[in-house]
Order: sequence, then C-alpha cells, then structure tokens
Amino acid sequence: MRFHLSGEKKYIMIAYTKITFFLFLFLSAVLIGCDEDNEPIEPTNGLVAVAGSDYSVIVNESIQLDGSGSHDKNKKSFSYLWSIMSKPAGSVAEISNAQVVNPSFKANVSGDYVIQLQIMQGQRSAKDQLTIHVNSNSSSNAIVLSESILEDTSLADIFVDPSKVDYIVADDIEVRADLVIAPGVVIAFEQNKGLQVISGSLQAKGTATNPISFKGTQESSAYWKGLLFYTNSEFNALEYVTIKSGGSSAYDEIGESANIALAGTDYSGATLGIANSTVTTSGGYGLYLQGSSSIGDFSGNTFTHNAQAAVYLPAPQLHRLDGTNQALDNGFNGAETGGMLQGPDLTWRKDLGGLYHVTSNVLINGGLNIEQGVGLVMDEEVSLIVSATGYLKATGTSHNKIVFTSTAVNKYWNGLAFISGSPNNILDNCIISNAGRNNIADADQKGNIVVGASAFVSVKNSVIKNGNGYGIVTKNLANLNGDVLTVNNFENLSQGTTYPAVVHPDKPSLTGTWVDQWTLNHGKSTIDESLYDRESGKWFGGAADPYSASNAGFGLTISADGKFIWTTVEYFPVSECPSHTADYMTGNTMVLPNNWVTFDINYWQSMFFSSCDSTINVDTGVTPEQVVLNYEINEMYNVFTGERFWELKFHRPDNSTHSLYRK
Repeated sequence: MRFHLSGEKKYIMIAYTKITFFLFLFLSAVLIGCDEDNEPIEPTNGLVAVAGSDYSVIVNESIQLDGSGSHDKNKKSFSYLWSIMSKPAGSVAEISNAQVVNPSFKANVSGDYVIQLQIMQGQRSAKDQLTIHVNSNSSSNAIVLSESILEDTSLADIFVDPSKVDYIVADDIEVRADLVIAPGVVIAFEQNKGLQVISGSLQAKGTATNPISFKGTQESSAYWKGLLFYTNSEFNALEYVTIKSGGSSAYDEIGESANIALAGTDYSGATLGIANSTVTTSGGYGLYLQGSSSIGDFSGNTFTHNAQAAVYLPAPQLHRLDGTNQALDNGFNGAETGGMLQGPDLTWRKDLGGLYHVTSNVLINGGLNIEQGVGLVMDEEVSLIVSATGYLKATGTSHNKIVFTSTAVNKYWNGLAFISGSPNNILDNCIISNAGRNNIADADQKGNIVVGASAFVSVKNSVIKNGNGYGIVTKNLANLNGDVLTVNNFENLSQGTTYPAVVHPDKPSLTGTWVDQWTLNHGKSTIDESLYDRESGKWFGGAADPYSASNAGFGLTISADGKFIWTTVEYFPVSECPSHTADYMTGNTMVLPNNWVTFDINYWQSMFFSSCDSTINVDTGVTPEQVVLNYEINEMYNVFTGERFWELKFHRPDNSTHSLYRK
C-alpha cells in the first residue's frame, strides 16, 4: 500500500529533516570540543624556590644573590622577591633590585644575615631562605676550609697583616695526616665548628714576633668548639699560639667544653706540648685532659677569662707545671685535679697562682713533694691518701705555708691519710683545716690527719684546725713525732686534739703536781701547800717574801679524789721597791670530755705587797667561783740538756694561756 503526501505535509517533513541534521552537527561539535580540552589537571602549586646554600663572606664585600635554581613544575613563568629577614644590630644593608633573579647588597656589619627568596605566580608562591655569615676580616681572599685533611698539609701565612684571617673553617674538620701551621697564620672558625686531630699530628709553632692564632669568626667568647686531640704523636705542639673563644659546646667524647681538649681512657691518651701560648675566653676549661692523656713541655703559658678552671690536669700530670705559667680571671684560677700518682719523686709546684682544686680522691703510690706556697682546695668527700708504697713531703715556711682546706668554711673534706711508714712523710709549716667529714681507710675516728697502724708522719710548725673530728687520729701512738703536740697549733676541733687522747703511753694525767717555771728551774717538784695559813692569816709562814719561806715551790696539785690546791706567786725584784703577789685557792675539779676541766673554787685568798708604799698593799678574800678551762698536756725537751719534761697548758677564755710543768 502506498501513501501519498500532500504538498503541505511534504514541506513539514523536509523542515524536520533539516532541523535534525543541524542538531546532529551541533552535538558533534560540542562533543568534539570536549575531547580536545580533556587535558591532565595541573598541580595546585608547582613553584619551587631555591635561594642557595649558606656561605661566608667578608664584611663590606658586595654580596650577589642567586635564585636561578628556582623553577615551576608546570613550566610557567613566575616573579622574584628578595628580602632580609634578620641582620646584626647596626647593619643598614638593603637589597637593591629585589625583584630580579640575582640582586646584590653590601653587609656593613659582621654577623649572620638571614635572606628570604619568594617566587610568585598569580595567587601561588613559594619561599626559601639562606644564611650568609659575614666575617670581620678586611680581606676577601681568605681560604675556606670545610673538608677533612687526609694528606700531609702545610698552611702558609697568606697575609702579613696579623689582623687578617688566612683561613676560615666553615665546617667541623678532622685531621688524619700531619698538619703543619706556619708562623703568623690566623685561622677563624665559624660558630660551633672545631678541629679534631684524629691521627697524624698538629704542629703549630709560631714565634714571639709572629704568633699563630685560632679564634672565632666573631669576637665573642665561647663562639667555636675548640681543638680536640686523639693522637699521641710527639709532633703535637702549640708554641707561641693564641687560642681564643673556643668551648662553645662539649665534644661528645670528652663531655666537657674547652679551648683545648685531649681525649683518653684509663690506659691511653693523647699527647700535646704547649709553650708560651695564651688560652682565653673559653666557654669551659682553658685546657682539659681526659684519662691517661699527657702534657709534654708546659711552660710560659697564660690562661685567662676561661669560664671554668684554667686547666684540668689529672694528678699524674700536675707535676708538668713548671712554675712559669699563670692564671688570671678564670672561673677557678688554678688547676683542677684528682686521681692516682705512680711516679717517684714528683713535685707539685706553685704554678697557675699555686691553687689546685682537688675534685676527686688522690692516691699517692709514689713520692710526692709539695712546694711551699701551694694551696690545695678539696671538694667534699675527697681524701688524700698516702699508700704503703708512697710518701708525702709538704715543706713550707713560716711565711709561705702549704694549705690543705675545703672549698668553703661550712664544708668538710675527709682529710689526709698516711698508710706509709716512709721517713719522708713530713708536714712542716702547713695548715690542715676543714677536714673530718668521713672516716678514712680503717681509722677509728674522723680527723684532719689519720695515721695508720704501720705508718709514720712528722708534723711540725703546722696549724691543724676547724675539724669535724679530731686533729690527729692514730692507730699506733709511736708513729708520730714525739713533740707533735708542742710544736703545732690545734684549733677549733670538734672532738679534740688527738685520738686516743694520750698520744704517748707514758704521758701523765691531769692528776698529780704541776709546778711553775721558777719552781721547775730550781729543781723542785712539790708545792708549798701551806703558802697561806687560813687560821692565822699569815703568808709564807711569816717570812718576808715567798722565795725564802720554804724549800717547796708553787703550782697546782690535784689529788685522786679531785680536790686541788693552787698556789701562784709573782715576784718583782725592783731594787728600789721590790714587790710580790700571791694567790691561794682550794676546791674540787671535774674532768670533762675533749680536754676540758672545771675548777669549783671554795676558798680563794689573794695578796699584793709593795715594800715602798704600804697604802697600796692588799690582802683579801676573793669570792669563790667556778672556772672552766680547756687544757692540753704536751711533751717538751730542754734545749740545752735534751731532758724531757711535760707541759700542762691552760687556755683562758680571753685566748691567753698559762703553763705548768712536771718531769
């Protein structure tokens, strides 16, 4: 069957067909356009700013910045903006043309300049920073050292002018070969950088007119790390060298900061000679020796303005100080020390001001001599022990004594202990104070000086004082010089002068008769107990003067039950007008601990007689009272005959003394 369209219907069909065709073309174009724009989605920000690495320049030098390493991952263009984020005080530096890839500026003040680069692309940006270290040297030709020295190297003096830096150390450097530094060389270290001599050697020998200098790139204390030696090469030497401003931080191997440090163990260590050099402004020690490190030549050096002690030298190295070194204005003006001595006949001299801070026990297995004027300051808990194989000879003078003491008046160290029986154990013109914190060795009591059972020490012309125990503690009473109590001064000792209280087996007790000097010199050993007759009121048995009254003398008698009679006489044989005084006392005594005794006086008669003026004569009773006196009994010898006798010395409250005697 066929259908026939009219002319109008035929027109409508044609129009519809055209519209459909054009719609097809439009949709095809749209779809094709979408396929052409279907590219990968770009990153949010592909900018990478690169300002460059940190570096060092010289003050007032033109500094060229370089941002050419910056880029965009999307490979599109961007703009630059440089700025100075921080700069040293007083700096007027400004970046010219800050919007170009490589602008410049001039640093008029030494110090650190933190520079920022920002790159921008529309709303997108990226930043990076670098630090420029500006040194104070006036020359821009200094050589920068930043790598380890692995081959034998010599550093020559580049500039004649000693104010100019020849070499700048920009990173920690290890020396693993022989490094020789010529006279006049100036080496400046960046902040907290240092030099370690691992193997090989460092030989820096300047002259008096052309010294060598190690310092920081900035003139401030504790700026760089310092020199650290591991090697024991005989060539390690610093002569006519200035080491300044080190000790910014501690090397891990040492644990202490110092301008110069020597690493070591209990069995080995580094070696270094130092002569005619200046070591100053360290953040810690001027010089620090660890373990068994050792010093060779050590003379003519000055240690000044170091934050801690001038030097730390283990006790076996302290004898290297030859008396020509000095310490000025350090945290401690002298040497710190401690440890064990082995060598024979070593001497600690009056060096670095003559003051030594003992921070750990000192054990003397060899011989040690201490020079006059030396002072040893002991930490708490510290002992100085002379072993069975050693000796200690400390011989000062009356005007230049040797001092053993603590770090403060209210602190105590343990004391001096003698285990050795050497005849060289001598303390002469010494001051031994503030000891007795703890018992030493096998001592029964605490003391400033402890003497073992088989030991010997001669103590003369010395002051033993301010002890937290006894002055001297001994095991064997015969192992002290016989006159130890008479030729020394014992002061302010909390437990007493000696332990045991009787230093000599035959020392007399307080009980018995003690006579005055006149009576002793006249060969008498008893006193006139009837010096005054209480019933008749007569003196001297009616004689004109005390010396013609009887054959008996004058003094003190203490009986076994504690009763006492004390007679005193003084005669003034002036030719024109002879006169005399006398006192007669009786009562009871009580002996107290630590050499104290009380006199309870129950009768006291006193008189004065003048042969010229009877109006001033006195004969009167004195009100009885109690008197408490400290006493000591000392062994003495007649300087002409050598005969031994004993002294009873009373210490009055006014610090005066009164002595009586017996044979």
